[in-house]
Amino acid sequence: MSIRAYRINALETKGDATFNLWHDSRFMDFLSESEVSINTNENGGAIEISVEVLKDAVKCARTLKLKSWVLDEIKDDIKFAKKMGNEYILYNCY
Repeated sequence: MSIRAYRINALETKGDATFNLWHDSRFMDFLSESEVSINTNENGGAIEISVEVLKDAVKCARTLKLKSWVLDEIKDDIKFAKKMGNEYILYNCY
């Protein structure tokens, strides 16, 4: 079976970042421990995170020392995913 590549005409992101790959190190460690594949380099990349992992992060917010704005953005992302019927959220990191 062949795999075809399609051009992306538009990639729409929300206005505010949810988290920072370099500054939210405890959260990034949590994602790694949750077996989230972080395929980024110095120029960025993409991360796909399940809603369930994000819910777990919200429960562990104090331990992860998530800033209040990061916690709010994660909660917003969870609501958005539920509204769209998605089990995962794709983050474009740059």
